[in-house]
Amino acid sequence: MKKENYLNLTKEFWNKHPCYGQDNFNSREKLRYSLEPWLLKTITKIAENYSNICEIGCGSGTDGINFCKILPSHGKYVGIDDSDQSIKLAKNAVEEIKDKLNIIPVFKVGNAEFLNFEDNSFECIFSFGVIHHTENIQKAVNEIYRVLKPNGKAYIFIYRKWSPKVTVAKFLRLIQKIFDKVLNTDKCLYKVFKKNVFEKFLGTMIVECFGVPILNWYNRNDIKFIFR
Repeated sequence: MKKENYLNLTKEFWNKHPCYGQDNFNSREKLRYSLEPWLLKTITKIAENYSNICEIGCGSGTDGINFCKILPSHGKYVGIDDSDQSIKLAKNAVEEIKDKLNIIPVFKVGNAEFLNFEDNSFECIFSFGVIHHTENIQKAVNEIYRVLKPNGKAYIFIYRKWSPKVTVAKFLRLIQKIFDKVLNTDKCLYKVFKKNVFEKFLGTMIVECFGVPILNWYNRNDIKFIFR
């Protein structure tokens, strides 16, 4: 896949299906932390230990807003995402609950492989479930390392090879590929599920399975090599 095609297709997908795409912040927050109940505790721990945080792939801003509920008033949070629609939702969410925030987050459009920040800009980088969707994960990791301050810390969450969730997703994508070949279609199952009637309970999990352009996973040796 050509780089420009991948970038355009990825942006188009997430613009159509912002992660946890409900219309209001409270609904997105409730769903996200019901599906990932351990995550809010991790966010709290990070925000209590670092005051200058960048989130790579902030989506519609749910985690970023929770960082900004905890960060001290002198803190700084910047969230980037390649999806214009996700950034719009994130900014709208700030207006919904700004009276509950210690600081106002900065949300802007950006790509993990081309971070528009100076070297050594942040004490902490946070990225949850994002860079396994990039074409060149090594480039994304190198960029994260570049903008991280010396002795800073990065919290990067990516798909583990053979984990049940991703194994099922890979199998379903293979089924779709077979159907497409037999029926001479393109992402036929994605077209069936893209309205995502399960969104209320599963967020964008189903459409991501069938429709996201790139879905990678990594074993322990892969991770050691990428983060060497």
